[in-house]
This record gives sequence, C-alpha cells and structure tokens, in this order.
Amino acid sequence: LGFTISKSMLKFRSNVIELIKNLTSAEVREQIPAFDTPYSLFYIPAKQLAFHLIPLPCQNTEPEQQYFLQNISLKAKQQNIRLINLFEDFFYIKNAIVSQRIASLLGVFTRIHARNTIVKRIDKNTLKNFLINNNLYESPTARYKYGLYENNKLVAAASFSSGRPINRNTKTFRSFELVRFANLGASIVAGGVGKLLNHFIKELKPDDIMSYADLDWSSGVSYEKLGFQLDSITPPQAFWINTKEKIRYYPHKLPHEIVNESIKRNISIE
Repeated sequence: LGFTISKSMLKFRSNVIELIKNLTSAEVREQIPAFDTPYSLFYIPAKQLAFHLIPLPCQNTEPEQQYFLQNISLKAKQQNIRLINLFEDFFYIKNAIVSQRIASLLGVFTRIHARNTIVKRIDKNTLKNFLINNNLYESPTARYKYGLYENNKLVAAASFSSGRPINRNTKTFRSFELVRFANLGASIVAGGVGKLLNHFIKELKPDDIMSYADLDWSSGVSYEKLGFQLDSITPPQAFWINTKEKIRYYPHKLPHEIVNESIKRNISIE
C-alpha cells in the first residue's frame, strides 16, 4: 500500500480527532497493537471503538490490497473491537450524517423507545427523503416501505425487497431482503429494527429475510442479536472517486468518458 501524508490528509485527520474529542472525554490512542496499517487510526479503549481514516486518493488495485480493509475489519471483530473505515469523501460530502453516526457510537444520542412508536407504510418519496438525510447510501428500489412514528414524527424507516425464490439444501424458500434501515439524525430507536421486522413478518409471512452488513461501519453483531445468522462474506466492492468533487462511482455507473478512456488504456474498471 503506497501512502503519503498530504495537506488534505492532515486536515482530514485533524477534523476527525477534533470531532471525537468534542464528543467524548475518554482516552484516545493512536494505533492498536498488532494492527498494521499505513493510515491514521484512532482507538478509544473504553468504547472498544476505532476509527480508521482512509484518505483520498486510496488506490488499492493489487489483489492482496483489495482485501486489506475487509481483513482489518474482520481482525478487529475477532478482538471485539468495532472498527470504522472512515473514508475522506464521506466525511466531507455527508458530514452531517457521518458526525451523527460517530456521535451515536460514542454514546451521544437521543434514545427513543420502540414501544412508544407506531408502524406505518410510507411512500417512495418519504423513504427517499428520509434516507437522503439519515443514511450514507442511496435509496435503491424497494417493494415494501415502512416507517416508525412517534407523535406523528418519522423517527426510523426500513425498506424490503419483493420475495424471491432461493434454493437452499434442495428446498426452495421465499426470501426477502432488508434493503435499508435508518434512524432519525442522532436518535436511536431502541428496538426499532426488531419492531419493523416483526411487523413485516406478520404482514408478508416470509420463509426467510436476508440483509447485508457494511463492514466499513458494522461488524454484523447487531444483525446477530436480531436472530440473523452469517451466511457468507462477500468480496470487497470496488468504486471510483472523483477526488476533486468527492463523488463516488461504482463500475456499473461510471461516466462514459471514463469507461471509454479505460478501454483505450486497457485498464480494468471492475
């Protein structure tokens, strides 16, 4: 892994540590013993929480490099450390959401009890707008959309796919995917995911429900607490970043000019 400390990286590093120290008085260490990384890493022992700062540009093209972040995340999980791979583009482009998530991880959040909420179906635009303001990733197409409301205020939302036939052990199951879930801002709805899942199960009666945990932010433990079982670990997902505008592009959504130039230079975009 090639790495140089640039002015932008120093600024990124400074902004993150300032945010952390504004949110907690707990001890913050640099690096974790036996964690070999060229990037800045802030570890908070009292929280068993680490922030792994990934600067721009970050070019992992060799096979062993492509699995670097995944491997370090899994290593942290084995040591009961929640490690966040914090990318520079997300920190600035989605600063409000990232800052709220970091605050929640450090225990600075408003707790809402799911028993004080009611489940309602929501429409596409309501889900889209809620996720834009409260989730790091775009809102993909989803068949079923639900919200948790407290005093007529939307405080959490979840979306599910249509049912799909999945073959497992010579049997066919009607499987649905939990596509997205988000809490409102720096709030956490205690028991919110479980309440939405139970409502969905009661309505649709699925054979099973699957989902994906983003290893950059989650070790998957929260899914296990809900009764999910680990099925597989998917390969890392490649993406391109416009370092000037800090816009992410996934291979299937790259601008045509980049695709054409890559073909000319015989550069793989997968």
